[in-house]
Amino acid sequence: GLISASLSRSARNQRWGMYGVPVSSLNDPFNTTGLPLEREAVAATFDSDNPSWDLFPGESPMRLDLKAEDGVQWLRTSFQGPDQSAYRFPLCLKFEARDSVVVCAWVNDLFIGRYLYDFGPQNNFYIMEGVVKSDAENSLVLAVMTLKDTPLHITLGPWIVDGTSGNLSPSGKPFVLQKAL
Repeated sequence: GLISASLSRSARNQRWGMYGVPVSSLNDPFNTTGLPLEREAVAATFDSDNPSWDLFPGESPMRLDLKAEDGVQWLRTSFQGPDQSAYRFPLCLKFEARDSVVVCAWVNDLFIGRYLYDFGPQNNFYIMEGVVKSDAENSLVLAVMTLKDTPLHITLGPWIVDGTSGNLSPSGKPFVLQKAL
């Protein structure tokens, strides 16, 4: 949050406003980003006239051309959960960008992560077992913002790991929790 602020002597008639979500009044303060009206945006009804993404193959990312002048954009899509009757496996939501991009992501109304291009190496987000409905429609909501016009690539697919180390690896195999019972 805001710790302190100062203005030069030449600044006059400045008006300040504080915006965000007061986390002290939330039932689940860890399921919020602090964006104004985020609960309403995340819970908004999905427009079924918009095309859904094809969940697999995860190798072909979706590209969004972001514009700085657009501010915060709320994007929503639906996807079909994979059939996990033979195997149970987690999914990976991956973001790739070249410049100052911030993405907050929700799967089925659960906040799963924040991608900050300038502040860290994390661009793969683990979607926990039980969050995605198997062989059913699921929602993906993104709050996206950029300071520079830039493309954002988004991939939703299996969690791919190296068979020996267990580390993420683009040349690995899908991580399987266990065979379904």
